[in-house]
Amino acid sequence: AIITDLKANILRSVTMPISKNEKKERVIDKIHQCCQQLQKESAAKTIAGIGIALPGIINSREGITRYLPRFPSWKEDAQLVEKLQKKVGPHIKIMVDNECRFQVYGEKAKGIVSGSARLSSHTPLRYSASCARLSLCFR
Repeated sequence: AIITDLKANILRSVTMPISKNEKKERVIDKIHQCCQQLQKESAAKTIAGIGIALPGIINSREGITRYLPRFPSWKEDAQLVEKLQKKVGPHIKIMVDNECRFQVYGEKAKGIVSGSARLSSHTPLRYSASCARLSLCFR
């Protein structure tokens, strides 16, 4: 997990192990713990948003994980955004999407093609600020 400023500069990072057999509720608790720890350890007064990148099939519009190959114990859809929203409050925007989309955004923002008009991200611009303040990426 990382916390960044609005220019996607990494300010702090934290690692929390997650096993492939962990229940959804426990993973959501760990995500929330990472958020709290990063905010506490950084100088950030407010969190603009949370971006969660996961491998698998994600319905990003509804904030639902459909299939996550690294979490075989998750047999049914997970209402990830809704459940995390209850923990962090309604004032923080949360976005969940496939990790590849976040990688494209990161490459466009900070990578070798930064500033290039030739690389387009499928992630709508309205989500960019959500991902820039607090991004949680599990691998």
